[in-house]
Amino acid sequence: MFMNKENSPICKIESGQKQIKIPVDGQLSKKGTIVKKTSTAGEIDYSIAGLVDNINKAGFKSIYSCSGLKKDHPNREIKPDGGYISFLIQENELDAIAWIKNAAHRFNLTVEHTKISKKPALVVRIDKDREGNSLTDRIRIANGSESENCETISEHAYGAFTKDLEDIIERCGGLIYDTDEKIEAVWKKFCSMLLPDTNIIKNAG
Repeated sequence: MFMNKENSPICKIESGQKQIKIPVDGQLSKKGTIVKKTSTAGEIDYSIAGLVDNINKAGFKSIYSCSGLKKDHPNREIKPDGGYISFLIQENELDAIAWIKNAAHRFNLTVEHTKISKKPALVVRIDKDREGNSLTDRIRIANGSESENCETISEHAYGAFTKDLEDIIERCGGLIYDTDEKIEAVWKKFCSMLLPDTNIIKNAG
């Protein structure tokens, strides 16, 4: 055991030929992700576990999430657009949904309407490129199709996929949030913005 830069205890474990550093309050999931147990949302990727737990305690109801951080996924390749936090619409007040969208748009995050377990859901995703296009936008552009909608609408809970994704991103100048440091910072800003006026949201209507 040793201390990291934040002075938090870290445990080392060997996984194949790769050494993985896991905080003592975290664990390695079966999928090879470093996670932390929360009281409101079960196991969450370690780097955003506290943030997701706080927004749930504040009255928002999130469901699935992924930090999008390489350091949380040492045993698997994380997609360049992999970070998201999702919310079941029926379990959140309309004012809360509006507040989530406002926070997402402020920090250039994608707002995706979709279905999770056949229930309407809102997914906030870190996947905007420097031209302001989301993952689905880029695929639509690459396919030569157009849409008038400002928000992404998808039947797939975690967005569309293409083997040419990295080439498309490169042609668009790269992503806005393209490092662990930038991704972690914007998650903190997004979650912090959800919290100040939570009492107004909870008492609305």
